[in-house]
Amino acid sequence: MFWESYSMKGSMNMKNDKYRTYIYWGVTALTVLLLLVAAVFVVMRWSLVAALGAKIANILAPVIYGAVFAYLLNPVYNRVQAAVMKMTEKIITQEEGRKRLGGFLGTLASLFLLVAVVVGLISMLIPQLINSISGVMETLPASINNLEIWLEKVLSDNPDLEQQVMQHYGAAADYLQNWLTNVVVPNIYRIIGSVSSGVVLVVRAVFDILIGLIVMVYLLNMKEKLLAQAKMIIYGLFPLKIANKVIEEGRYVHQVFGGFIIGKLLDSLIIGLICFVLLGFANMPYVLLVSVIVGVTNVIPFFGPFIGAIPSAFLILLSDPMKCLY
Repeated sequence: MFWESYSMKGSMNMKNDKYRTYIYWGVTALTVLLLLVAAVFVVMRWSLVAALGAKIANILAPVIYGAVFAYLLNPVYNRVQAAVMKMTEKIITQEEGRKRLGGFLGTLASLFLLVAVVVGLISMLIPQLINSISGVMETLPASINNLEIWLEKVLSDNPDLEQQVMQHYGAAADYLQNWLTNVVVPNIYRIIGSVSSGVVLVVRAVFDILIGLIVMVYLLNMKEKLLAQAKMIIYGLFPLKIANKVIEEGRYVHQVFGGFIIGKLLDSLIIGLICFVLLGFANMPYVLLVSVIVGVTNVIPFFGPFIGAIPSAFLILLSDPMKCLY
């Protein structure tokens, strides 16, 4: 009887495993079919999907800003909180009280750093940008003439090449001067008038950023609770083995991506400072503006330095071609 019952249980387990395999295959096939239908719908209705995505992103913009700010400033928050908890260990005996004090000071430090960086960049960049644009507009005719003289000197040994280069250069210079004379100057009042409509967008952006700061403060102080709830959801949706794998991969992604972001920001800051020092030492024009452009675009992987070099080189080229070459 024992062997009969054991064999019956074994056959039932084999049938259950067989049915489970069929169910897995069916669910997989249904998932693939639904994804294929969704992909076809996205391709056929791309404009509708893009408009819907833009609308959703516009609605969730404050939450996105807050999440990005919280993720970037999380190391600052953690370091300040840990330092405060360690320094007040003898003064405040309860760990919860020290943790709350550290969280409060960590939040203030994160907000102060964010506001300092944003205000510092704006206060440095906007006046320099306005002065640079005004300077370019005023010195553009003289810069074009100086560049033409310099090209003639450089290409004086090769008359044929000089003729071809100067022909194209003359056409480009005429096009630029006509564009400034016939397009920029006549539309300058219209551009100034359109600033009033842009004020609404600026106010809306500031409003989104303020809400984003509130979301950032909430996420920084509630991150442990939110992470615990996310783990509960993952363990509730998936089997134990898959849930552990998801948690492990999530930690690995956070470690790699967070390290990359922090390292890239520090690298860009160092690159911007080095550029500022070297350009100032070489007596280059537009030192601050070029340094900010180079530092900000350096955040973009691979293509960032090239993207920042193009407008920087153009600005210096208008002022002094030889310095641009250097």
